[in-house]
Amino acid sequence: MMARYSSLLAFAIVLLIGLTVVLGVQLSGLPQRLSPPDGAIEALSDTALSDDPTPIIFDVNRGESTKSIAERLESAGIIRSAWFFSTMVQLKGVESELKAGQYELRASMRPSEIMARLQQGVGRGRRVVVPEGWRLGQVADLLEREGITSRQAFLDAAAHASTDPSFGRPADATAEGYLFPDTYIVPADITADGTVALMVHNFERRVDSSLRQRAVERGQTIHQVLIVASIVEREAVVGSERPLIASVYYNRLKAGMPLQADPTVQYAVAGNDPPTTAAAYGKKELTQADLNSTSPYNTYRAPGLPPGPISNPGLASIKAALDPAESDYLYFVAKPDGSHAFARTFEEHLQNVRKFRPGD
Repeated sequence: MMARYSSLLAFAIVLLIGLTVVLGVQLSGLPQRLSPPDGAIEALSDTALSDDPTPIIFDVNRGESTKSIAERLESAGIIRSAWFFSTMVQLKGVESELKAGQYELRASMRPSEIMARLQQGVGRGRRVVVPEGWRLGQVADLLEREGITSRQAFLDAAAHASTDPSFGRPADATAEGYLFPDTYIVPADITADGTVALMVHNFERRVDSSLRQRAVERGQTIHQVLIVASIVEREAVVGSERPLIASVYYNRLKAGMPLQADPTVQYAVAGNDPPTTAAAYGKKELTQADLNSTSPYNTYRAPGLPPGPISNPGLASIKAALDPAESDYLYFVAKPDGSHAFARTFEEHLQNVRKFRPGD
């Protein structure tokens, strides 16, 4: 009898140990904290963080963990609790279904809506290519032609776009210069505000900490760098000349000379009104009346840098503005093949003009 009792007791102990092990294995797949963090009790419901509809562009990186995604969602001000979001995703068993990509999210979305959006991915969005050096109005025209947003809605959104305060962008400036030229996969339901935010977010990602630190070392704001880069972008045809063209403008500024950059006058002449022809965005032949205009973008008359960028430059031009070539050139003139002849003196410049632009 005692032997039977001992056997039953041993079996019960083994069974208890086995259940403990199994339970432990199953729970190991859940977040390590089985209770919410301090102050998060009120977050344990599928409710939005706020009613703010402002679009926030959010990247999910390839191979990124649910925990990392949840923590960055909370840090970006999109959700209230990373713990709740991570737990919900794991309990639903959809961790492997969160797709890498770029998303337009809002703090007014419920966590379950965000989870569903990340499961859907962005593959069904429209592909749009924004070329380097295009102006705000040109981008607006492109997006309207592609059926993504109206021209005016995009211009309105660009007028009040948010950028990093450290960039030094004036409060009344548009997003001109910050619409990073790239290939975008645009979600089908994106808004005008969301489209601007998408491009600005890409700019802030591509102009990384090393480039921002370089601007600090040069004593410039990112906004000032972009102004120079945008002019270089419109001038350069041969990519290798970008740092040299940038050096000419910096040399002229240092010498107290006007920039006399044709692209800035072309920008002033065209404005952002709908053009009658595609060439209106880049008027080739400037008249004397154009050069006499009182626009602050007329760098033949206005000293120093113009008020803002005149195009949306690519990374190569931004880097050229941050690391110009070492030169003592003060002038350049375009050759028929698109490259430039550089000169140190006005007399040398006139010789180049006679040689390469005899009709001017």
